Amino acid sequence: MTNTLSIAGNILLNSLFFHPILPLSLPIGTIGLILLYWINKYILLRRAKRPEELSGLLASFFANLLPWALFFQSLSVTLFYKVIFEEIYQEKGVNLMPLSKITPAYIGLVVALMILPTRLLLSFLLKNC
Repeated sequence: MTNTLSIAGNILLNSLFFHPILPLSLPIGTIGLILLYWINKYILLRRAKRPEELSGLLASFFANLLPWALFFQSLSVTLFYKVIFEEIYQEKGVNLMPLSKITPAYIGLVVALMILPTRLLLSFLLKNC
């Protein structure tokens, strides 16, 4: 039970990292997170004793890391689709929407998510727990 947050972060970041290469990694990661939730719920309610108190250090670490993970994931997806798929579809003569229209909006959304006060929100939630 003590490693649950690190396991969830591992599943999430790995599915984001491998998304450009394996698009099914996001549904697989989602299924993995759902299974992790239900397994931990069963263990918590039926098998485990009261867990030790953990500091908010691990939670704040992942809260600080997630915006950067989203930013780098957006860059990797953009580069992957630009380099690989434009070459494939240009050979076949298929016209795609240019990535120059999609990329600034996508990266702008991710930068907006990075600017939002996630640290302030997390510290507020940890104070109230």
